[in-house]
Amino acid sequence: MCKRILVGMSGGIDSTWAVKRLIEEGWAVEGAVLDMHPSSPVEQARLAAHSLGIPLHVIDCRKRFKEAVEDYFVSEYANGRTPNPCVMCNSEVKIRLLADTARGLGIDRISTGHYVRIVKNAKTGRFEMYSAEDKKKDQSYFLWRVSQEDWAMFHSTLENAEKESVKRELDEGEISHDGKESQEICFIPDGFRTQFLRERMSEEERLRSFTEGDFVTLDGKTVGRHNGLANYTLGQRKGLGIALGRPAYVLRLDGATNRVTVGFEEDNVCHGFTVSGVHFVSLEAFEGDIECLVRVRHRGILREATATVVGDRCTVSLKSPEKSVSSGQSAVFYDDYGRVLFGGVID
Repeated sequence: MCKRILVGMSGGIDSTWAVKRLIEEGWAVEGAVLDMHPSSPVEQARLAAHSLGIPLHVIDCRKRFKEAVEDYFVSEYANGRTPNPCVMCNSEVKIRLLADTARGLGIDRISTGHYVRIVKNAKTGRFEMYSAEDKKKDQSYFLWRVSQEDWAMFHSTLENAEKESVKRELDEGEISHDGKESQEICFIPDGFRTQFLRERMSEEERLRSFTEGDFVTLDGKTVGRHNGLANYTLGQRKGLGIALGRPAYVLRLDGATNRVTVGFEEDNVCHGFTVSGVHFVSLEAFEGDIECLVRVRHRGILREATATVVGDRCTVSLKSPEKSVSSGQSAVFYDDYGRVLFGGVID
């Protein structure tokens, strides 16, 4: 009897190819699509599932998605931070609900269109995460909050896949798929972030986030007026509307004073930072120093660092400076072999 596996589907290239490959490997595949918001690709997933001849489960999780992702997204911006909704979505919605649904159906394994490698360590029994072979598509940065319980059900299908080969194989097989790349903020498909925030924030949050205030330099000099903290992100250079003789960057968002601090390229660097909410991935929880590599944004450069872990917090000392380290974004720590050690949120 074939082993059953539930695959999270979006109708896109990657998850469609994952289903095709698993069928070829002899799995009894069933699909699942998460109905998270009005732009969820339910119909695209139905077309792909029909093309591949597999059943599809539609999981209504709009309430869960709103609470775990959208409300978090709004709250972070209201507090002058730059959120990472994909990290929260993967751990609290996508992987979590896919695993829960599989358990309810009596299915032992799950898979997705994520480019990542999950391996069980035979000695420790811990599920370890490694970056995928295709470094341009590797999504390990977005998956550091997923639990060991959910990884225990996960089957890595695209760990060694190359995106161009994946697309070519589907096209040659004339398998229905939506050729669009997934969007980072899928629930704001038109890109109107500030409009979304205005609509979702409380009156108090809107007042705090969209009230005009001062642009100031590092020495406290006022150099212009901004139109609300929520319109800016750390490291932003374009659209500031101020003239300082050369390109200026957003260095700090201060909710207490409603000020945006700006500076120049040489000011937009960081030699160290702190992290909270540390979640251990491939490593068992520990305290102390570790030499490692850290990434502070998706596709960002891996920087050599010393991380000092105390409880669920971490102090990071970089061996070389990094630009635009943003409060609210994820810091993900790797070893030299692409193994994800742990992750956390930048303070």
